[in-house]
Amino acid sequence: MLAAIVLVIGLLVLVKAANTTIAATERIAAKKGWSNYGAATILIAMMTSLPELFVSVLAALRGDYAVVTGTVFGSVVGLLLLSLGLIGLIANVRFTEEERTLGRRAVLTIIYVAILAILLPALPWFVGILVLLGYLYYAREATRVSHAEKKGQDRTVGTSIRKDLLILFVGIAFLLGSAEAVVWSIETLAREYGIAPFVISFILVALGTNLPEISVEITSAIKNKTEIALGDIVGSAVADSTVVLGTAAIVAKTLPITMTAHVGAAILLGSALLAWKIESGEKLTMWESLGLVIAYFLVIATEMALG
Repeated sequence: MLAAIVLVIGLLVLVKAANTTIAATERIAAKKGWSNYGAATILIAMMTSLPELFVSVLAALRGDYAVVTGTVFGSVVGLLLLSLGLIGLIANVRFTEEERTLGRRAVLTIIYVAILAILLPALPWFVGILVLLGYLYYAREATRVSHAEKKGQDRTVGTSIRKDLLILFVGIAFLLGSAEAVVWSIETLAREYGIAPFVISFILVALGTNLPEISVEITSAIKNKTEIALGDIVGSAVADSTVVLGTAAIVAKTLPITMTAHVGAAILLGSALLAWKIESGEKLTMWESLGLVIAYFLVIATEMALG
C-alpha cells in the first residue's frame, strides 16, 4: 500500500514539476526569438522528457533495466499513437514547411533507434554515445531553422531571464526527487505483486511521465496552436529515443533491451503514419486519429495480457 501511495504522489509531483519547467522554458524560448515549433521541439520537448530521463537514469544505476526500456518505449508509443491521435481529433493537424524539414529528421531518428532496439539484445555504451550525438545534430538543425523563421521579430517578453532560469532549476530539482520515489515504488510493487517491471513502467510510468506532454499538446490544440503540439510530440519522441535511452545505456555500460514485437510494431506504425503526413502535407483525418488512439489502447491491453 505504501509503495502505491508513493507511486501516485511521486507521479503527481513529477507532473507538477515538469509543468513548472515547461512554463519557464516557454518564456526563455520567447526571449531567444525561436519559432513556436522550434521552442516546442527543442526546449519544451526536452523539458517534458526530463521525468523519463531521471526515472531511466536512476533505474539504470539500480540495475532495473526493464524499467528503463519500459519507460522509454512506453513514452514513445504514447506520443506517436495517443498524443498524435488526440490532437488530430481536436484540431486541424497539418505540417508546415518548417515542421516538415525537421519532421523528416525526427522520424528517421525514431525509426533508426527502434530498429536498433528490435535487432540488438543490448545497447553498449558507445552506441548510447552515437545516439546522443544524433540528438545534438537534430537540436542544432532545429535551432537553425527556428531562428530563420523568427528572424527580425520582437523578443521582449515578461519577466527577467534570470528568474525564469531559477524557476527552471527548482523544477528540475523536484523532478529528480520525485523520480527517485517513482523508481523505488515500481521496484516494490513489482516484487509484491509479481508483476514484470517492464509492464508497470510501460503503462503506469510512461503514461504518468507523458502527462506533461499530453497537457501541453491538448491545450495547444484547443487554442489552435498545433505547431506547439506537433513540435512537442516530435521533439519528445526524439528526446526519449536518443537522450533518455542513450544516457541510460552509458550509465549502465551495457543496457539489456526489453521490447516485445507489438511494441516495436506500434512505434514503426506511428512513425510510418507521421512520415506519410510529413511528406504528403495532408491533414491528419478524424478516422486516422481515432485509429491511432484505438491502436494505443490495444497495445496497452496486449501488454497487460502478456504481463
